[in-house]
Amino acid sequence: MKQSTNFDLDVLVHGSESRKYFHDGKFYVEGKRGSNFTIKLRNNTSKRVLAVLTVDGLSAIDGKDGSFDGNGYILDAWSSIKVPGWRLNNSEVASFEFTDGEESYAGRKGKIRNIGVIGCAFYYEKERNVWPTYIMCDHGKHCGCPRNDLGLWWNGTTTTTTASSYPSGGSTVTMKSF
Repeated sequence: MKQSTNFDLDVLVHGSESRKYFHDGKFYVEGKRGSNFTIKLRNNTSKRVLAVLTVDGLSAIDGKDGSFDGNGYILDAWSSIKVPGWRLNNSEVASFEFTDGEESYAGRKGKIRNIGVIGCAFYYEKERNVWPTYIMCDHGKHCGCPRNDLGLWWNGTTTTTTASSYPSGGSTVTMKSF
């Protein structure tokens, strides 16, 4: 399901992309009741992004009401991820399944407003200014230290100007393997 040239969202059934239908500015996929599906998110850019995915209006990460500043998946540049279902914890998921509205996870929670809607907000990682930290070399002019033009050498540490990688006001993101 192509949203833009920078990012793709596809619905996979039995490992294959579902047929997409475009109508009134929206994409639709046909789902057979009882079939499980996976959502494939693809980052087609040279930057890392945070992908905040919702299904039926609920966060795929924690099942809470979807929100633009919710938790999400980190996608490296030019990478993709397959999300097979609702995250229960760091090692288990409950499969996404095509169902009638009342039988859906959102329906059972009484959250029927966005049943049938799959959405994803993508956020670029904030640029971080990183400078090497240099210290003076006092070994002499031809000591072999990896000097720069000022007679300084890099001590292997860096200084950054930002503490958070993602937009302020958003949720704290912990780097994890998903």
